[in-house]
Amino acid sequence: MDAHHESRGHRPTFLGRSVRRRRSGVPAAALLALATAAALLGTYGAAVPASAAPVPAADLCPMGNLCLYTSGIGVPEPLQIRQCQSRKFDAPFRARKVENNTRVNAKVSTGGGETVTVEPGQAVNFAPDLRIATAGTPC
Repeated sequence: MDAHHESRGHRPTFLGRSVRRRRSGVPAAALLALATAAALLGTYGAAVPASAAPVPAADLCPMGNLCLYTSGIGVPEPLQIRQCQSRKFDAPFRARKVENNTRVNAKVSTGGGETVTVEPGQAVNFAPDLRIATAGTPC
């Protein structure tokens, strides 16, 4: 073998042709800084106090129901509680949204004694999730 052929033997080949490795145009330090910033943003975003901004009810909750939505990917099926009924949870139910599709005010209570009232036809989003101990509507 000649010197030219031996030097080509050290390079990766594909279909008999020499393949050169290319480096990314983004320095590793920049990628690390971006990942760190994203992680910090996620940490501080999760520490935001609960917000309870009422919004109009959507069509996912059937009429005559109080619906509790969990966090998750996509649109998970809500837990439905019929009007004039209530539900007590042994372990707190983590809800990101409460939707009231009844004709009366709904009451949602946490284990810490906080109570949220959701008016008829309204929904309340929570960030972070609300840990519900009891939820229901009067008759």
